[in-house]
Amino acid sequence: MKRVSFFLLFLLLLTASACSNKVSSYTGESENWRVSCTVQSNSDVASYEYEIRYLGDNPSLIEKVKTKFMSENIHSTGEVPFNTVIRGKAEGMSPFLDENEFLVQIDWEGKSEKIVVTK
Repeated sequence: MKRVSFFLLFLLLLTASACSNKVSSYTGESENWRVSCTVQSNSDVASYEYEIRYLGDNPSLIEKVKTKFMSENIHSTGEVPFNTVIRGKAEGMSPFLDENEFLVQIDWEGKSEKIVVTK
């Protein structure tokens, strides 16, 4: 009986660990921008959320912002109307590879910065 109980407990733990989400948080900052990103991934699917915050001067002069994520997992490029905080997310993606850092390029009003975003 003990052997059967141990085996069932082992199977339960193995199943729970196989289905668990891995959550990784990344942050990075440049002279004018701060980027934070949270990635959730398991063996079947992944998702991420990000926040890009403007730290610079004269926000009223900015109309549009272009973003480009350069990562093993996130290959996203976009242009959005300027806001001091820009948020985005994606769901239902392929499982993510583990990575320690990636780059985010931000272009606005003829300026450009690349930000190293790390765990």
